[in-house]
Formats: sequence, C-alpha cells, structure tokens
Amino acid sequence: MKNIFPISNKFIYDLAAKRIYLRKMDLKLTYYNIAGYENKIDYETAEKRTGYDYKLINKIATGNFKGRNNRYLLTETYTDLLVDKLKFSKHEMLWGNDDEIRMYSVELFECLIRDCINEDVNFTDNIFSLLSNFGKESSEVTPEKIDRLLKMHYDNQYTVRDQFIRLFADFTHNKYYSENYVENGGVLESIKEIKPVTIFNDNAYLTFKKLPESIDRFVQTEFSSLLMNIFLKQNRNDQVCKMKNLKLKL
Repeated sequence: MKNIFPISNKFIYDLAAKRIYLRKMDLKLTYYNIAGYENKIDYETAEKRTGYDYKLINKIATGNFKGRNNRYLLTETYTDLLVDKLKFSKHEMLWGNDDEIRMYSVELFECLIRDCINEDVNFTDNIFSLLSNFGKESSEVTPEKIDRLLKMHYDNQYTVRDQFIRLFADFTHNKYYSENYVENGGVLESIKEIKPVTIFNDNAYLTFKKLPESIDRFVQTEFSSLLMNIFLKQNRNDQVCKMKNLKLKL
C-alpha cells in the first residue's frame, strides 16, 4: 500500500505512541503487565497465554513500525487492550483531547502542507501562492509562513487556525459536514448534513485501521476547501491593495 501523506501520518502516530508510553510510565506498568502478566517470569512460565504480545506493545509505544506491512500497528484489538489497561478513552488515546489537538494543530498544519506539496495535489499552485504571498517572496515552507497563514482571519470571528482545529477535531470524531444547495421557488437553499468521514470506520471516532486513507479523505474534503478559502481571501485582499495603490498613483 502506498504510504500517502507520510509526514502527517507519522506525526499523528508518533503522538499516539508518546501518549501511550507516558501513560504507561505514569501508571508504573511494564509491557508484561499490559499484556496480562505479572512479570517476565510469569510470562515465561504461564501455562496459558493471554493472546497479547508484550513485544508488539513495546513496538506500539515506541513507534517502531518499520518493516511491517501495516505501518501503523495500533490495530483495533490492541487499541481495546491499551484503552482498558491505560485508562484512556479511545478517542483520547488515538487523537488526544481537545486541548492537545489545539496544541499540536500548528505542527500538523505544516505537516499537511508539506505532504500536499510532495504529493502534488491539484491545489499545490494555490499553496505556493499563499506561501510566496503571491510572488513577493519564495514559496519555501517555513514556520513563520505557517504562522502567518494560521493567524489570518477565516471570517469575522475566527482565525484560520480556529477553523482548522474545528475541522480536524470533527474529523477525528468521524464527522464530515456535507453541504449541498437545492433550488426552492427560484431561491437556492443550503442543506447541511453530517456524514461519517469514512465507510470503514463506523465508530464515533476514527481508528487507525486505515490511517493514510483517512488523512487523504480529510485533505480532499476539508483541508483543500480550507486552503482554497484562504487563497481566495488573500487574493481579494491583494487585489484591493493593488487598486488602492493605483488610485493613489492617479
């Protein structure tokens, strides 16, 4: 399977692994304990295995997923085990709570930008225009440019970062807000409905079952629209500035 959006996927998985490792340390548990054994001796002498591999739990908690067909080893079976043993909610363990999503939103936004450029998505040119401030500087991705984009006003109340956080938080809860327009008596009316993000996750939250495909869906349905709105707003502002400068010259 092609590893689409690898920077973003690794970033998300590594955060989950760190979350698991830190909670394990806080609870003073060993990998043997999590797998259902008292200690190493209990594991080696047990007449009946629990069905969980302490070595695999170690790999999950350290983010060591190299050389595996499934790069993201947090299967639903081990998710259930870790949630139980480490006293998480499933959403918190996989994605973090609302405060944590807000904290890592800036880094994730940059990861998605870099992945979109590397994948050469159909709105790459718009990304380059935003990064270069419409040709006034280079299109290189820098923390300063990401910060500038995120601080832009998305509407009268919220910044781009605020909107990105809302979109991504809803996405992790398997919610996709679909908006369609229908004609009613010659007037276009907006019809909004909530749909699951993916057909392979019917839970109230997204699992890591097909993490790359989930991120791809987020980019295609939400992130691309967000960036297009930023692009159009910046383009309008740029045109207004040009018109003002032209009037001053006249």
